Amino acid sequence: MTGFDTAVEERYFEDYRPGTQVRLGAERVTEADVLRFAREFDPQSIHVDVERAAAGPFGGLIASGWHTAALMMRVFATSFLNEAASLASPGVDELRWLRPVRPGDILSARFTVLDARPSRSKPDRGVVRTRIEMINADDEPVLTMIAMNIIRRRTPGPAEEQASRFSDVTEACRTLITERFADGQEAGAAAMLLADGTILTGTAPEVLNPSVESCHELEPFAAAYRLGQPILASICLHRRGDGSFVVLSPCGVCRERLAIHGPDVRVAVTIPDDPTVVSWEPLSAVLPHYWMTAFADDLPDGWTGTAGATS
Repeated sequence: MTGFDTAVEERYFEDYRPGTQVRLGAERVTEADVLRFAREFDPQSIHVDVERAAAGPFGGLIASGWHTAALMMRVFATSFLNEAASLASPGVDELRWLRPVRPGDILSARFTVLDARPSRSKPDRGVVRTRIEMINADDEPVLTMIAMNIIRRRTPGPAEEQASRFSDVTEACRTLITERFADGQEAGAAAMLLADGTILTGTAPEVLNPSVESCHELEPFAAAYRLGQPILASICLHRRGDGSFVVLSPCGVCRERLAIHGPDVRVAVTIPDDPTVVSWEPLSAVLPHYWMTAFADDLPDGWTGTAGATS
């Protein structure tokens, strides 16, 4: 397989198919460029002193390997990666300088996509591994490496898009706590995802009499009712004094409120080993013996008139 089907400015994770190969650029390396780069970033005599380099191991001036890497990076960034889709890089592997680059050499870059793996935790992106070769005019590689890049996906699938929205709900809840309360202050908040895509957030004040204290979920729950929108997902977080966020699984009252929106509402619960990790579960899993199932005629939509629920 050779080439891309899309222009660089339209290129997303899906376009980096394993086996895709392109050769890009044609950069002439000048003596002035070699000296200028090395004097600032790699001041070794083989790169900055013409006379000493002539008597050195390479018999003349050669470019810094980092200069060659920088030339590669310019082509990589402008002609291989789409700036709108390229998110980050966790690093490179197997960087090798195989041959010296001398003034007058003309270099191009050959990129071969080795593999492309969707992210499990962040479904809006994936990781692409690319073998990179800088090639001289004799078609000899002078630099090789394997790059890893995190690339945005063009269109996440339905399940992946839903997972991405759950992540947005979590972030909205954290943001409310961060913006509303001072650093170091313990505080909580809730967020809910509505059927139209709206994310509502809320927090409840402390009161003198705990018996009349409200859940953080009450504000977005009431707002969803006012808007006439079903609730699809709900989360409640608490920020501890050390700045970490822990998940507050829905209390019995909140479960009862959410039950009117059906057993498929996703609620954030904690996992036994780490209360900071969010696990999204259907309400039917955390409310397996809903008392209203005894009254089949009065059940909210989605629930069954048995001891359990459908999801």
